[in-house]
Amino acid sequence: MRPKKLILSAFGPYAGRTEVDFDALGEKGLYLITGDTGAGKTTLFDAITFALYGEASGNNRSGGMLRSKYAAPDTPTFVELTFAYGGKDYTVKRNPSYERPKARGEGFTLQSADAELTLPDGRVVTKLKDVNAAIEQIVGVNRDQFMQIAMIAQGDFLKVLLAKTEERKEIFQKLFRTHAYAALQEKLKKKEGALESELRGLTDEVKRQMREISCKESDDLFIQVKQARMGDQMPEDEVETLLEVLIKRDEQTDKRLSEREALLKEENDALVGLLGKAKGWQIALRTKEKKEEEQAQAQEALDKARQELKVQEEKKTEAKELSEKIADINALLPDYAELEKKRGEKKSLSEKNEGVRRGVEQNKTALKRANEEIAAMKEERSGLEGADSEKTRLEGERNELSRKREDYRNTEKAVKELELLRNDVQKAQAAYQKSKALAAQKRDLYEKMRTRHLDGQAGILAADLTEGTPCPVCGSTSHPAPARMIDRVPSKEELKGYEQEANRAKAKEEQDSGTAAKLSGQLSEKEKGVKEELAKHFEGATLENAEGLLKEARVAVEGMLIKLLERLSVLSEQSKRKKQIDELLPDKEQRAEKLKGQIGEDEKTLAAGEESLKQTEERIRALEAKLPYENERVAKEECAQLAERKRILEDALLKAQEDVAFEEKRLASAKSAIDTAKAQLKDRIDVDFQAEEARKKELKEEQSEVSSARRELYRQKSTNERILGCIREGKKERRRLGEDYRMIKSLSDTANGKISGKERIMLETYAQTTYFDRVVARSNRRLLVMTGGQYELRRREDTELGKQVGLDLDVVDHYNGSLRSVNTLSGGESFKASLCLALGLSDEIQSSSGGIRLDTMFVDEGFGSLDEESLSAAMKALCDLADGQRLVGIISHVAELKSRIDRQIVVKKEQSGGSRLTVVV
Repeated sequence: MRPKKLILSAFGPYAGRTEVDFDALGEKGLYLITGDTGAGKTTLFDAITFALYGEASGNNRSGGMLRSKYAAPDTPTFVELTFAYGGKDYTVKRNPSYERPKARGEGFTLQSADAELTLPDGRVVTKLKDVNAAIEQIVGVNRDQFMQIAMIAQGDFLKVLLAKTEERKEIFQKLFRTHAYAALQEKLKKKEGALESELRGLTDEVKRQMREISCKESDDLFIQVKQARMGDQMPEDEVETLLEVLIKRDEQTDKRLSEREALLKEENDALVGLLGKAKGWQIALRTKEKKEEEQAQAQEALDKARQELKVQEEKKTEAKELSEKIADINALLPDYAELEKKRGEKKSLSEKNEGVRRGVEQNKTALKRANEEIAAMKEERSGLEGADSEKTRLEGERNELSRKREDYRNTEKAVKELELLRNDVQKAQAAYQKSKALAAQKRDLYEKMRTRHLDGQAGILAADLTEGTPCPVCGSTSHPAPARMIDRVPSKEELKGYEQEANRAKAKEEQDSGTAAKLSGQLSEKEKGVKEELAKHFEGATLENAEGLLKEARVAVEGMLIKLLERLSVLSEQSKRKKQIDELLPDKEQRAEKLKGQIGEDEKTLAAGEESLKQTEERIRALEAKLPYENERVAKEECAQLAERKRILEDALLKAQEDVAFEEKRLASAKSAIDTAKAQLKDRIDVDFQAEEARKKELKEEQSEVSSARRELYRQKSTNERILGCIREGKKERRRLGEDYRMIKSLSDTANGKISGKERIMLETYAQTTYFDRVVARSNRRLLVMTGGQYELRRREDTELGKQVGLDLDVVDHYNGSLRSVNTLSGGESFKASLCLALGLSDEIQSSSGGIRLDTMFVDEGFGSLDEESLSAAMKALCDLADGQRLVGIISHVAELKSRIDRQIVVKKEQSGGSRLTVVV
């Protein structure tokens, strides 16, 4: 992956839109990112990381902190990165979540984070989740790996170098994805703990169950039971035997109690049956006495009800007469309904006729007004007859005057352009004279230097001539007047520079000459055209008086146009009014004819309505003479009163009939109950209730005692059976779990580095040492070069019992043959070692990530601690890295680096706030 172009908007210290053209820096080699402290050098890498992964490079820079505090409120915050990978270009654009001004109204609203990725084929991927997945698939690494591969971040140089095993293990876990080993370690550890806890729980549960063995203190086995309850004072096998004895003895006791309980139940059932019969006889005797009393009362009430029934039956004739009157009234109800309807029709007809009469009068008035308007509009139109023809004539005059005014304006414009072109010609001629003089000066200087160069060459040849030796130029062996050496002879390269300057000056002269000639030709053509235009408008006009003549003529034409437009406005209004009358007049005439016809129709309708009203009034008079009541409501009220009287008579008759039936039924029921009670008392004997109840109580108490004893015995036996089953099942389960626990514990101790007397290296650490050894090997190839063969890194292989080891680092000093901790290195030596380790780590990550390659790397600070020799060695290592088709950016403000690296991105703070950058190639 190589960045090609980076665009930042309101991002970090960059207030506006800032573009970084990485293509201008080339595809490999070193370049320097330098500038003021805090100006935003590291922000460039932040922006690249944010564009790719939605997060900045530092953990202390959240998305909400990325918006520039110097940006204008309406400037959007986003980062756009175009990068190349695998010979194809991709563009990703992201914005963080930040507050922006509302599009409508005042205040701010939250702009949500968003992302967009444009693929080489033009397809666009949107949504944060989809873009993140696509980027990681394209580049081949996640953010953490990208940070280690592409960036040796400020302040992180020594982190990997000086880290202990525990710290380095966490770093390698993310970089080399060894989470699975750690997960396996933790899973085995948890499984071991779970099995151990389960075994302990089973043992505790068996002991808890033993404490619950049930046995009475009076039992001869109670002393042994107490020992068993203690848990540790009796072996489990003996406890099992004791429980078996207790259970068997309880089963025998329960059998005896069960037989006694059956005998007591049989005697109690017989006694209960006798007492039940005796109580039934008592109830039957009381019922017989009560029902004989009810029989006498029912007979008396029945006699009274029969007398009342006779009285009500005598009133049946009155009820029949009331029914006939009600029928007569109901027969006349339709006539009452018709009367009400006709009265309503009369009112409706009267109102309708009155409405038609008013409509006729209104239409006659409207017809009169319409005829008057038609006459007035015809008279007005006759006065507007000539407006259209005059308007057409004046519009032709207006068009002619407008054309003249436009011609005058165009000619005025051409006169002004002619003056501007004349000034351009003068400037071009002056520039040509200046470049002509400079070209002559440069040519003279070149000829002078060429002569000096040739003379200098002759002097050099003459310096080696000796009498009798042939000249390499002419071959003569005599040298009477050899050329002399002269001072300050220009070299061949310097002479070529003078020649190039002379050629450039000559080219500039020819260019300025062509420009002046071209403009002069344009001036001649322009003067000819302007004179022709003036001749069309004015006789004897010249370029000198043209501007005044044109302005005077244009003003006169504009005055005539104003007067003409005023008259056209009046005629336009008249023409519009004439057209309006022509459109309205037919409608007015049609409306008048329609009103005339409507009046005739309404007069016919009114005559028919008056006739209908007369017939309705005659029918109303006939109905009023026939009907006895004023209206239907009065007739219905009379009918309701008659019906109420009839209902009272019928209800009284019905009640008398129901009373007779009720008393007859009550009398029969009493007689039946008396007969039943007599039948029940037929076999009655005398019973001593007090003695029998006393015996029943004794039986119940004894039954209760036996039942309670059986329940207690059942509880004790069930408890002991449950405990016996638990002990037997627990022994079987503990045997199985013990085998699993021993196997898992052995695996867990091995994976977690807990084997007694051996190295405490965890499984994950052991896997990481393979990667670490390769990282150290890659690092040493650079470190040996950078330190002149003095230092070499080595993974520590000796162990400290009781501590986790495997990823600690030592350094070999080949100058004195010592092996010591990397913590003993000086500041400059630590920087070299950490830089090489970081580069080695970057190489290994790319190699272990499926051969992915990032063609860009950033190194942030750390060079200030190096001396001249160390700085040169570090630069050489980075140059070797860059020669492998990699572009390496060094973020630093060390002055020595500025003189060593030509390609630079210079970042400066602005006094007004924010930063700006310049790419120097």
